[in-house]
Amino acid sequence: MISMIEWIGSLLGIAGVFMITRKNIHGFTVCLVSNVALMIVALLHSLFGIALFMGALMLVNAYGLYNWRKR
Repeated sequence: MISMIEWIGSLLGIAGVFMITRKNIHGFTVCLVSNVALMIVALLHSLFGIALFMGALMLVNAYGLYNWRKR
């Protein structure tokens, strides 16, 4: 069963991805902080599927930040 922290964190991560598409710098910080916290929680609960999902979101976040900095 996924706890409330993981639900809130994943929603923040998805919201961060949406903010990235709108070129909002707050989206990067929200996404990164929530994803790092969620990966730690998921690894502590040994939920490797959630940890992999958060890792993928972090890769999307890093790619968005790279494209945003290039402009």
